[in-house]
Amino acid sequence: MHDGRDTEFREGIIGRGFKAPIRRWSRGVDLGIFRPRPKGATDYPRPVLLYVGRVSHEKGIDDFLALKTAGTKLVVGDGPARAELERQYPDAVFLGYRKGEALVRCTRPPTCSCFRAARTRSVSSSLKRSRAATGRGLPGNRPVDIVTRDELGALDNDLGKAVSRALATSNPAACAEEGSRYTWANCTAQFVSNLVPVK
Repeated sequence: MHDGRDTEFREGIIGRGFKAPIRRWSRGVDLGIFRPRPKGATDYPRPVLLYVGRVSHEKGIDDFLALKTAGTKLVVGDGPARAELERQYPDAVFLGYRKGEALVRCTRPPTCSCFRAARTRSVSSSLKRSRAATGRGLPGNRPVDIVTRDELGALDNDLGKAVSRALATSNPAACAEEGSRYTWANCTAQFVSNLVPVK
């Protein structure tokens, strides 16, 4: 966590009944796969906005698909709402489930990745993978431990506003550098440092 967002997160956890002290434990990303690569050509009109995750209403994907933006909205993933949403949003591109190198190839054309979190969620592995792979800004509404400054993306309850700000202010080099911190080695070291001896 960083600055006031650390306090916001901790207060939210304590408000749900957890007792202090509260320690951070980040997740890791396979940086051997999710790393910056040449952007390459794309047939998709830009800007290309990417959603990666379960295609279900509780994930907030409806807000993403309803964005009134130029360019292309890519959806990578599958889920119970896919058929319904494909009919409802014919201009979006639904690529289905991907993993490994096939997933990485889907992250190469986007201008930025979008994340619309539930208010009870603050961490996203998808965002970390996307930042590590693309070095792109990440607009969303709750990943306060990931989007810690303007050059890394934008946070807003209005996803459209977050997208606009992320497109204007994010810095690909800064995003890639930040994404490179989420190694499994760092994740493991953080876990070990949080252990408390039990007599």
